[in-house]
Amino acid sequence: MVKRKTPPKDMKKIWLEVFDKMGGIEGLLSWANENQNEFYKICTKLFSIEIKDKDEKPNQVLVKFLEDKKLN
Repeated sequence: MVKRKTPPKDMKKIWLEVFDKMGGIEGLLSWANENQNEFYKICTKLFSIEIKDKDEKPNQVLVKFLEDKKLN
């Protein structure tokens, strides 16, 4: 078993710091414009919920964004 050097509670802080150093929102927007298919794949994984019918069979997937802001 590999021991973690960073406690899990600090991981969010680390990811946000890396995000900022990579250009923040502007950097993400630039990447997303060049990699639209990958961006949308990630969005559907991050912001989707699965709706199941009464028999617990998947029915459809909805994408719901937490904030509706234009980045441009």
